[in-house]
Amino acid sequence: SGSTGTVTMAMNNFSFSPAVLNGTPGQQETIHLTNSSGTVHNFTINDQKVNKDVESGKSADVTITFPSSGQLVFVCSSHAGRGMTGTLVAGSGGASPAASTDSSGGSKSY
Repeated sequence: SGSTGTVTMAMNNFSFSPAVLNGTPGQQETIHLTNSSGTVHNFTINDQKVNKDVESGKSADVTITFPSSGQLVFVCSSHAGRGMTGTLVAGSGGASPAASTDSSGGSKSY
């Protein structure tokens, strides 16, 4: 439909919740970031020039575009080293930690 949806994402305890967002390739979505932690957090997608600081106790909106295929990682630039990352998943790729990064179609052992 091409319409822009909105999803609320919490930023706390050095994590994003939800940490995985699913959409269709090229879909735009507004993310309403809420920071209830005691420190400043950030939402960054370098490929899309998105870089938004969110002060403690505040909220902010960012607009993202799902990748044309596969996955795109977003981070808190201040706390990525502490595991504060998430993923945009485009298409039918699952949101599991072992999301299909093997698109080579090669043989798989079961």
